[in-house]
Amino acid sequence: TTTTTTTTTAAAAPTVQVPSRPITPKPLPKSPVFALEPVSHFRIAEDAPQLPSYVDSVLRETLACGVELDSSSAKWRCVHASAFSYITFVVTVYSDGFDHDGKAVYVVEAQRRSGNVQDFMSFYRALKNSVRGQGQGAAQGTPVLSSPMLGQSLARKRCMPPPPPALLESLGMGLQQMHVASFNELLRLEGAASFLDAHREAVRALAELTQEDGACAALAEEAEDEDEQRRAGGSVAQQVCRRLVKLLKDGDVVTSSYAANALASLSNEPGIRSVIAEAGGVSALATAAADAESVEEVGLRRGSGEALRNLAKSPDARLSDEDITAVHRFLVTANSSGDGVLTGFATEARAALGLQA
Repeated sequence: TTTTTTTTTAAAAPTVQVPSRPITPKPLPKSPVFALEPVSHFRIAEDAPQLPSYVDSVLRETLACGVELDSSSAKWRCVHASAFSYITFVVTVYSDGFDHDGKAVYVVEAQRRSGNVQDFMSFYRALKNSVRGQGQGAAQGTPVLSSPMLGQSLARKRCMPPPPPALLESLGMGLQQMHVASFNELLRLEGAASFLDAHREAVRALAELTQEDGACAALAEEAEDEDEQRRAGGSVAQQVCRRLVKLLKDGDVVTSSYAANALASLSNEPGIRSVIAEAGGVSALATAAADAESVEEVGLRRGSGEALRNLAKSPDARLSDEDITAVHRFLVTANSSGDGVLTGFATEARAALGLQA
């Protein structure tokens, strides 16, 4: 376990967790029974001894992973969660002597623990390219810039293009109706899932659907239909939001992560924000974001924070006493979390609600 300190910067460069102890790689084992991951390790020779710190920076900031660091062995336990995937992996840096030029040689290895293999390899390649770039830049005394959104885009699945109009016409529905029907069908599948893997896949598909162009807008349009609101169980939008809010509390760590990211996507649509609030979403999201402390809960924590930020920006946002208490606790917790992404969402939410820092 590593003691950490928190460095606070401006809103444009959010708070990041910085190791307070030196990160010390262990020598690469020479035992014949030890083997590196064959396709997910690389070697790098560096003049500067700060390479483990570059790895830490890439994992936390460039790839936006949730990270738990053991600085005594230069080992990072990492989680990346989005609306598209939930992957866990371990990164280790080993020292391996010096090359013929006298540069220190390091071996950086990544091991997948769970999640999609293709997503993991995308993160590994980004880690490899970023670390090599940062190391070379540091050796030359020049900073290497990276995209802060890289981690979010790496796990993005390729969404299906809209079906041709002729197909929609043959089915007797428009694109908006197709999106709403898809939400409804996935809700049915999620409710019928009896195995954990099937349940996770149904919720992941719901979260991924919120990323489809026009899907959230279609749900918002359906939510405004008074006939839909009066039917048994409410509109599809109401059913979706109620179920996702419930999963924040009742789902396992993976399904809760997908639910939070789905609510974050839906809350980007102004017409859905009131539906989320009416489903008890404000206090549930604030509680989830404040209580989710482990590295495995990074998706739940950040997804809930993003949704809260969006709900706070609604001009007609009305908070109950329970909501205000939960939001205040979230703001206090986020400021001391050392999670720069969460701190950024909390800062924007506070400003939107007109609350004092």
